[in-house]
Amino acid sequence: MFALGREDTTAPRLTDLLPANEAAQAGRLIARAASGESIEGFETDLSIKGERTIHIAVTLSPLRDASGRITAASAVARDITSRREAERRRLIEHRVAQLLAESAPVKRTMPPVLETLCQLLCLECAAQWDFDAAANGFQRACLWCRPDWDGEAIGAGIGAATAWDGAGLVAAVSGTR
Repeated sequence: MFALGREDTTAPRLTDLLPANEAAQAGRLIARAASGESIEGFETDLSIKGERTIHIAVTLSPLRDASGRITAASAVARDITSRREAERRRLIEHRVAQLLAESAPVKRTMPPVLETLCQLLCLECAAQWDFDAAANGFQRACLWCRPDWDGEAIGAGIGAATAWDGAGLVAAVSGTR
C-alpha cells in the first residue's frame, strides 16, 4: 500500500507518513496506545510518495513482552479509499435527489444541483445544456462557477449554443443510447 522499496524496509513511523496537520494527532494517539489503550477508527489521508493520495483507517495497539509490560505500539493501516468514494457518491445522490424532490421548476432547481455536484466532486464550473431541435444544436441553460470565478467571462468563452454536427464527444455519448 505504501509503495516502499527495499531501502525503505525499516518500518516508517506513522507520523512521518501523515500530513503535518494530522501527525500531531497521530502522535497523541500513539502515546495513548503506548500507555495501554487500543485505538480504532482513526481515519486520515495519506500521500503515497507524493504521487497519489489514499484514505486510510488506522488501528493502534500496545505491544507487550512476555511479562505483560508494554514495549511499543503497533499501527495497522487499511486502505479505505473505495469506501470513502462510495460514501461520497451516496452523498451526491442523496443531495441531488433532495434538490429534485423539492419539485421546483428545473430552471430554479438546476443551479443548486450544479453547485452541489461541483462542490462534492471538487469541480470549479459546470453547465447544463438543453437540446434545441429547431436549431439542431444545444443551448446552454445554466452555468455555475465558483464564487471567485468570473461566470460571465466563462459563459462568453464557452458560448450560449453549439451546433449538433453528429461528430465529437456529444455525438459519441448520445450515439450509445
